[in-house]
Amino acid sequence: MRNHLKFATVPLAILIFATGLHLALQANSVAANPGTVKAEVKPAATATRMVKFSRSKSIGRLYEINKLDDWIMRTEFFKTFIGEARGDLVVPAKSLLCLEVSPIVALQPELLREASIDSISVLRMRAFLEDPEKAFLELPRFKTLKRIDIVNCEVTDKGLASLAALTNLQHLTLTSSSINGSCMQSLKSLKELCYLSLSNNSLVKSAYKDIGTMTNLQFLALSRCRIDDNDMAALAGLTKLTTLRVRNSFALTPKSLAIVSSFKKLEYFDADFTRFKPRDFLQLKGLPLQQIDLPFQSMSATDKRALNQALPKCQLMLNKTTSKPDVEVYFQPLHK
Repeated sequence: MRNHLKFATVPLAILIFATGLHLALQANSVAANPGTVKAEVKPAATATRMVKFSRSKSIGRLYEINKLDDWIMRTEFFKTFIGEARGDLVVPAKSLLCLEVSPIVALQPELLREASIDSISVLRMRAFLEDPEKAFLELPRFKTLKRIDIVNCEVTDKGLASLAALTNLQHLTLTSSSINGSCMQSLKSLKELCYLSLSNNSLVKSAYKDIGTMTNLQFLALSRCRIDDNDMAALAGLTKLTTLRVRNSFALTPKSLAIVSSFKKLEYFDADFTRFKPRDFLQLKGLPLQQIDLPFQSMSATDKRALNQALPKCQLMLNKTTSKPDVEVYFQPLHK
C-alpha cells in the first residue's frame, strides 16, 4: 500500500513542476513581448437607477434626452424613447429624462404624486383641453425639473403663477397658451430662468415690465405678442440676451431697434414679418450678430452692401413665404 502511494505521488509532483515552469515561461514571454498576449476585458456594466410612476395608469411617454442646454437645435434633443410612464422603469443612472405628459393629469393630478421626485428633468404639455392648474401644484416636488414646454394648452395665468415655486427652472415655453402674461408678476422671481418663449399670446403691458426685470434671460421669444415700441423699451435691461424673436410684430417701428442695439451679446434676431426697412437694421452695427431673419423677400445691391459692411459676420436671411410657424419650430412633435 505504501509503495502504491509513493509511486502515485510521482506524476503529481511532475505535473506541479511542469505547470510552474509553464507559468514562469509565459510571464517571461509577456514581459519580453507585452503585445503578444491580450487579457480578456469584460465590458463594464452600465449603471442604472429606478424611476417610479403610478402603477394604475400611464401619465405619458418617457424619453431620454441629450444635454439640457440644447435649447434651439431640436433635431438632436431627443435620444431614446424609454416607454410609457407607468410602474417601475430602469433607466441609465445619469440619464436626463423628458416626460411628454398625458392630458389625464389635468383630471387626475394625484397621479403625479406617485412619481419619483428625480424622475424627470423636462416636462412637456400640448393640446390640453382641460386646465392643468391643479397638476401645476404637484410640480414643485420634482427637484430635478429644469424645463417646461407648454404649447396649445388651455391654461390660465393664475394656474401658471404656481410655477414660481420651481426655483431651479431654467427654460419655460408657453406658446399659444391663451394667456395675457399677468403670470409674469409671479414668474419673474425665477432667478435661474434663461429661456422664455411667450409667442402667440396677447400680452398685457405689465407683462413686458415684469419680463424686463428677468435679467438672466438669454433667449426671449415674443412673436405675435402685439409688442410695440414702448413694450420693447421695457426690455432694455435684458443685457444677457443672445436670441430675440419678434416676428409678426407689425406695431414695431425703427425706434425699437435702438433698444435692440443695446443688447450687446445678441447673436440671433428674428424680425421676419415686421415693417422694418433694410436701412433700419444699420442701427445694429457693432453687435455680434450671426443671423438676422429679415422681413423682406429681396433688397437692392446697395442696401445689401451696406448691411454686409455694418454686420460683416452676420448671415442675412430673406423672408421665405413658406417658413414654418413658431409652434412647429419650437415644439417638434415627438411622435405621430
